[in-house]
Amino acid sequence: MPKLDFNRTCEACGLSYLAALDRCPDCNTRPTVTAAELAFAHSVRYRDGMLHAWLKRTGRGNSYWPHDIPAYIDPPTNDERGRAEVIEFLSRPLGYGRPYFAYLRAEQPGDCSNGFSAPRGVIATWNGEKLAIVTAIRSRREARGYTTDVRGSFWAQGIDGRIYYGRHNGRSMHCTLRLAKNQPE
Repeated sequence: MPKLDFNRTCEACGLSYLAALDRCPDCNTRPTVTAAELAFAHSVRYRDGMLHAWLKRTGRGNSYWPHDIPAYIDPPTNDERGRAEVIEFLSRPLGYGRPYFAYLRAEQPGDCSNGFSAPRGVIATWNGEKLAIVTAIRSRREARGYTTDVRGSFWAQGIDGRIYYGRHNGRSMHCTLRLAKNQPE
């Protein structure tokens, strides 16, 4: 599998910039996903599907040793899975109604590699690839039987420039992202 370069070149002004930025820093244009990136994401999902079909067929659950895998299966690495999730997140249609599942991570101010500070948290994939920066968050405690759960809602700006909202079950737990109705122009 060829190594893809995740730096972007702006289609409007030709400037090369990091793919983690939601817009071109020079002309403020949003990025688009290339056909090569989509093919890479489909390839990763296909290889992952082959691996899981083999695991199910052999009755192994989700665990395996690398030397047990047949030669015709090339399992994707965690890095490839993370990149594929970011590509799929960026290529979702604007009116997509189903929620996107990710993780809410606590992050120190100024710790973001894309130049933004995020004192409220970051929405990320399981592998830690950043999908959105939390702009507002509200949490509450709910008593359920003998335990107390943290639940809440948040607003976030995605790496694609879109505004998302969602629910979370506490920091470092899964959350759901939905596209907000009113988007900035």
